[in-house]
Amino acid sequence: VGCVASFPLIVRPCQRCAEPLANAEISGICPKCSAKRPLIQQIHSAFAYQAPIDALVLRFKRGADLACGRVLAHLLAERAQHWPRPNLLLAVPLHRNLGIPYQNAIQRLRHTGSQGGLSAIQRRINVRGAFHAQNLSGFPHVVLIDDVATTASTLNACALACMRAGAK
Repeated sequence: VGCVASFPLIVRPCQRCAEPLANAEISGICPKCSAKRPLIQQIHSAFAYQAPIDALVLRFKRGADLACGRVLAHLLAERAQHWPRPNLLLAVPLHRNLGIPYQNAIQRLRHTGSQGGLSAIQRRINVRGAFHAQNLSGFPHVVLIDDVATTASTLNACALACMRAGAK
């Protein structure tokens, strides 16, 4: 419990991208999101992507450290108890680099490579048209789950696929 209290919270997040807001921004939406109007209506983030969270995510994601995955899942579940309830949870589809079958309402149509090290524009281009969703017309409130939302390019590409499939 003691070390969890030191994890990096985002105190005043933008409702659309979860980036910290400046004190002068009273609308709850940062200037970038006000200007661009992303498809994602709201992002909830359990923690800021900085130490020690970033190391835990990378150990789980790249090192297959299942203990880190359990810790992160528990932390996410604790925080998510206070978030609005959706009709459906969808995970951003993984690359099939482990050869393990993966089934979801969203399919990755092509390998996009790592987003790490890419600029925001390069990230948007990298994931453009990379996802397709099955019929979601019976699920108006869909929540997409991704491990890290740096620019939210992947989430927006998945959101577009979900909206094309009938999600609101």
